[in-house]
Amino acid sequence: MAERQERRKRVRVALSGTQIVRTHEGLEAHLLDLSLQGARIAHFGILRPGAACFVHLPADMGALMLPVRVLWCVIYGAEWRSDGERHLRSHSGLGFTTLTAPQQTVLAGILEQVRAEDRLLLESYAPSA
Repeated sequence: MAERQERRKRVRVALSGTQIVRTHEGLEAHLLDLSLQGARIAHFGILRPGAACFVHLPADMGALMLPVRVLWCVIYGAEWRSDGERHLRSHSGLGFTTLTAPQQTVLAGILEQVRAEDRLLLESYAPSA
């Protein structure tokens, strides 16, 4: 089987999906991965590819409000929610549009911190010699 070549130019950091982000319309989403170019989120409903919006990162990630464009949206299924309605479950890819230099600096720091935490976690599970 041929290996799939990675198209990304920058490293993305996988997250546990426990980080909650919000769009400008108040849509609550789980942050799945993050890079200097964009993010992937899991959410209910559909985001229209090409739409411009903002993503608000939580306070423990720097409380940034970042401008994004929806690159893609894939429906993974549907489920009944506590409101008694059936909602579509989706993943969307978001690309950052016009980040300022300070936003890029803070984002780079967040990514480095997550990578460092991942390395520490992996080292804690490594067998002792």
